[in-house]
Amino acid sequence: MDVLGRHPLIWGLNGVYIGIAVGLFLRYFYRDDRRIETEAAAQGQPTDYGRDAHWLEPFFFGALAYLVAFLPTSPALAVIVLVIGAMSGVVAAGVSHFFIFTIPRRSALPILLSLLAGAGQGTLTGLLFRPFASELLLNPLVHGAIAGSLTYIMTAARGRSLASQESASHVR
Repeated sequence: MDVLGRHPLIWGLNGVYIGIAVGLFLRYFYRDDRRIETEAAAQGQPTDYGRDAHWLEPFFFGALAYLVAFLPTSPALAVIVLVIGAMSGVVAAGVSHFFIFTIPRRSALPILLSLLAGAGQGTLTGLLFRPFASELLLNPLVHGAIAGSLTYIMTAARGRSLASQESASHVR
């Protein structure tokens, strides 16, 4: 694709960045899974990975949100939207998991923070779509802000739902 061929160094560095980010997430989940397995074995119970069993969902949420927000009109734009959306979904999950949902869940603050974080991150990703500005209905930054907000809202809503299910199963 033309856009990849014009900037191979930038795309190569982007791949390294993505590889490092995904590697760090996988390292966290690997260590966390071993802890969960050890605790379950010590208690003589089956292993339950809880919310972590749903780790692939954020990739889908981000890709879907970005497709909806950008409405790609060319294959090149569609591929880039999917890749950036999927990675944004993973970042949204990390932000929700490690930061936003450390706030009490009964508060509306986590959802508001999700919207703000999503709009901020999405606006930054909008910069990556400037070469496609002529294909977009709005400014790439606006599409990015919408996409990021949708990504974070979907990820936060799913995280809240899973956390509620987890809490309900621990109460019994």
